[in-house]
Amino acid sequence: MQNKVRPFVKWAGGKQKLLEKIRKTYPEEIIRYCEPFVGGGAVLLDILEHHAPEEVLINDINPELINTYQKIQAQPEDIIQHLAKLEQQFLPANTETRKQIYLEKRKRFNALLPDTGKKTVWKKPCFLFF
Repeated sequence: MQNKVRPFVKWAGGKQKLLEKIRKTYPEEIIRYCEPFVGGGAVLLDILEHHAPEEVLINDINPELINTYQKIQAQPEDIIQHLAKLEQQFLPANTETRKQIYLEKRKRFNALLPDTGKKTVWKKPCFLFF
């Protein structure tokens, strides 16, 4: 069984390379799936692709990550259109231009984060049901 759906973000501790081994531990039927540390979501996406559980709960302590999953869930077509535009700009670009694009996007993202004057510390987990 080859995984076709891949995480949209690389995440520390990602399970993409371990999926073949992890799949062997899945029960035959998955009705409810709970992911306490979703990160990039490799296992989540694999289970959604191959088992279609009736209920899914994902969690992560990173609110920006959970917000991203919420946006994907609520507005997938808008996300796809936005990413298609970014792809048209990014893929034909040379290495230096790609670097500039990345740095501009990172600067914009960081500007949107609350400025607490110190490193972000997440105090409570964020949940998403679907």
